[in-house]
Amino acid sequence: LGKLRVPENEAIGISRIYLGKLIGNKITNLKILYTPDTLDNNVWEAHPAFSPDGKYLFFASNRSKGIGGVDIWYKVNQNGEWSNPINCGKVINTECDELSPFVSPDAKNLYFSSMGHESVGGFDIFNAKVQFNDNLTFSEMKNIRFPMNTTFDELFPSCLGDCDSVLFYSSNQFSLPQKSNEALSDLNMFVKERITVKTIEKGTLSQPKDIEIKVEEPLVEYKPDFSVPEPVFASVSQTFSLTGKVVNLETQLPVFNATITAKNPETNEIEMQTQTDENGNYSISLLKGADIEVVIQAENLFYDSFKLRVEKNDTTSTIERKVELPVILTLRINFPYDEYKEPYPFTLDSNGNETKTTWQNEINNLADNLLKAINKIDKIILVGNTDDMGGVEYNRVLGQRRVEFVVNELVKRNVPKKILFARSAGKLEPLKKRKDEVTETYQKRLRRVTMEKILK
Repeated sequence: LGKLRVPENEAIGISRIYLGKLIGNKITNLKILYTPDTLDNNVWEAHPAFSPDGKYLFFASNRSKGIGGVDIWYKVNQNGEWSNPINCGKVINTECDELSPFVSPDAKNLYFSSMGHESVGGFDIFNAKVQFNDNLTFSEMKNIRFPMNTTFDELFPSCLGDCDSVLFYSSNQFSLPQKSNEALSDLNMFVKERITVKTIEKGTLSQPKDIEIKVEEPLVEYKPDFSVPEPVFASVSQTFSLTGKVVNLETQLPVFNATITAKNPETNEIEMQTQTDENGNYSISLLKGADIEVVIQAENLFYDSFKLRVEKNDTTSTIERKVELPVILTLRINFPYDEYKEPYPFTLDSNGNETKTTWQNEINNLADNLLKAINKIDKIILVGNTDDMGGVEYNRVLGQRRVEFVVNELVKRNVPKKILFARSAGKLEPLKKRKDEVTETYQKRLRRVTMEKILK
């Protein structure tokens, strides 16, 4: 297209989109993208991406009148002038952040990253069908799932041809500790290629024809071998291996004899189970084509869990996952405003995003963890925390009621009440707000119950 999009600043911070002409190795005619509406100093615009024909320009922005947080917007080039920004709507955008749009070269799909929708954790890559017509429409939005998406951040999807075959993206899954409060840091480039395995059906090999062979003296008897070799039938394995290492989150030392349990998330039935070796390593074989919840437990630490699914026709043979078990557990059961008895169905992750784990399952995992080491535990200290809305006394009472809700649920699951010591911090022990974090997301992260094991 002969155009280069250059953000004025870094991806994080106040930025604007510029257009220019690339001639050789020089940029000329550099100018800010024309915006008919007024932008104040707090508006962030970045991650520009053209449609293949150059008529549509998609970008990410936290401008007003969006769905929430940072949304994906687009402009239309009409006779050389760009239209006002148009929000991509609720099929694409959520109350959480959406970033890094990319239109596939065939102009059929919009790829982007989101902390909302059904996220595995952090930013996940999604795609949606797009129709470029008078009224731009999106449909069939879906998470591209494992092994691309992980509990870390996956961003900036792109491809050169068929995105279903080869997809480039960035992720911090190998470099960002889960305890870090820094977002979008230490990104590495990844590429995922879909491998197609072709099978040979019996009976398709052609049979050899008779061949007449003439030789010069001396005559040597020659018997050509026309036997047809047995065809090799390629198939996709119906299992895959989940491997990795379990470490203490604070010390990064390996955890010996941690239990790794693979369960059916619907029935809670155990499918497979194993333990880590003296170096904290584990390996477990799992079936493809089913949703799996993996729970990792250790006696002296708390637990971690995640869900995954590998489709039957996926050629993935191994998924590697490092697990960091916390010394202090943060439980985010999501309650409606001013409520302490009826939580929302699903828990929140460390970024304030809704997970696929029900609060009942989370309490089940916590109770299992405590009961495994019940003879070694002197007491469990639970602290209820609220968001920063409302007065100090109001939040102290609300935090106490919510932490007592957790205590009562643990007692129902046979955890002795005498070892459970609950208090409320209310709004007085807040977390540090992240750079450019949306207030609503920050408040979700504040609503939590922390737990610490005191061993005998």
